[in-house]
Amino acid sequence: MDTEKKIVVNIVNRNYPPSKGGTGQAAAELATCLCENGFRVNVFHVDVSYDGGGNERAPAGNVVKVGTFYSGRNKYLRLAANLAEGYLLIKASKKHPCDVTICMTDPPLLNLWASLLLRKRRWVLWAMDLYPEAFVSGGLVSSTNFFYRLINKWLLRGAPQHIIALGPVQKKYLQDKYRERISSYSLLPCGIYHE
Repeated sequence: MDTEKKIVVNIVNRNYPPSKGGTGQAAAELATCLCENGFRVNVFHVDVSYDGGGNERAPAGNVVKVGTFYSGRNKYLRLAANLAEGYLLIKASKKHPCDVTICMTDPPLLNLWASLLLRKRRWVLWAMDLYPEAFVSGGLVSSTNFFYRLINKWLLRGAPQHIIALGPVQKKYLQDKYRERISSYSLLPCGIYHE
């Protein structure tokens, strides 16, 4: 009988196979690797289909779906739904005890919900995108906007214990942003495959 306790990892992202999404595919690859190496994995995602790219991949781990109230194209309703989805995803993950939660960045501001709701838990930010910075680069708000500054303040207060960055430039940007709050980073390039 195996008496060794398995490490439990929760992965949180908006999309996950069988939906075809780039971040969902990356989440599935990580979940598969962790499961193959003896970890227990719970994956939390939204129960919607995604029209994005990515290969078909079988889901790995224990999959938990949360609902949404909107999946249309109106940008304001979609933003409201994404904010609600992020909250529901992190809340659902809290109901499953784990050793660490890996929080990706889809839906937008999922990292904000993690920083607010996972303060007393060990969590990792897998920075597929940068939020709220993406709103500035998309011209939706300015970097001096009150809400932008407030979100950044909350993110710094509830900083993750570790960050997975896609490359050295993103890592340097996040090191400058979080300064001494985070001392542990990993690089995990994602999205380009040569065979």
